[in-house]
Amino acid sequence: MTYSTVPKSAFKGTGNKWKVLALLRSSSDFVKAKTLAERTGFPYSITFVELRRAISELIQLSYPIISGPKGFRLASDKESLLLYVESLEARKAGIDKRISALKRCL
Repeated sequence: MTYSTVPKSAFKGTGNKWKVLALLRSSSDFVKAKTLAERTGFPYSITFVELRRAISELIQLSYPIISGPKGFRLASDKESLLLYVESLEARKAGIDKRISALKRCL
């Protein structure tokens, strides 16, 4: 079953973050933030702050959700999760470098 075939009624009475998890589990491909928001009841916005917060909560609960330009999905294996972690570490290094440079401006 793909996310497009999961009826909204399947999510009735469950918390929104669990709806997100159910939708991601039902798809082997990336799911766009807009689609996740529409199908799970999160408000539509440019940044999808509430949706991203729910995804962060799921990650804290040890669900291996990865993201990219195509959307979000559950990591299918350790290799894809490792590649995603390496990507996050590279982004973090860049942010740390920018912070150091800005601190020198103080």
